[in-house]
Amino acid sequence: MDLTRDFVKSKRPCSSGLRWFLRNYEKGSDYQPLLDALVSAGRVDDACWLLTQFGPTDAVLSVDSIDVDAIVFAGTLEVRGSIEADSIVRAGRTIQADGAIRCGKNLRAGGSITSLDCICAGNGIEAGATILSHRHLEANWGIRAGKSIIAHGAIKAGESLQAEEDIRSGDGYGIYAGLDVQFDAWEASARVRARSRPERLMSGWWTGTCPA
Repeated sequence: MDLTRDFVKSKRPCSSGLRWFLRNYEKGSDYQPLLDALVSAGRVDDACWLLTQFGPTDAVLSVDSIDVDAIVFAGTLEVRGSIEADSIVRAGRTIQADGAIRCGKNLRAGGSITSLDCICAGNGIEAGATILSHRHLEANWGIRAGKSIIAHGAIKAGESLQAEEDIRSGDGYGIYAGLDVQFDAWEASARVRARSRPERLMSGWWTGTCPA
């Protein structure tokens, strides 16, 4: 996808982001190289904005491991090892790792997020489809999935848990919401929502089932 000057301007970017684009890519740029350049320039929020505006692609990045400050990829991330990021990991489609996924801030995918190890985020985790951890799943903020939230270990959220389908932890492990929220604020900030009440829900405010 070629992003021309007029095409980008039509999306009404912030003034500083537009100035940066005109300085560096006055004649336009391909989509993913522009995302990469924004991240390299420390403009991660602008890269996330661009992905929101122009949506996902069918591109696939298949690598042994990822160890970066941040990554914003418009397609699918397939990682044979672990993903380590100081701030944001975001993909337009699926994120899949054979190792652990550890992110200092937000972890977000338009499709599913899958790890054969732990998934940990310093802030929140959000997926358009299922979030699946073959070990523990943890976020200091909330966890939200368009389908199910599933872990083979414990599920821990500092704030709310929300899934349109099921929330399931591993045998013998609990599900915890509101770990960083005072009990009196659970109803507002530690809500747990799914199509049925999760087994072994140890903390959080169960709001009832999702509408069919």
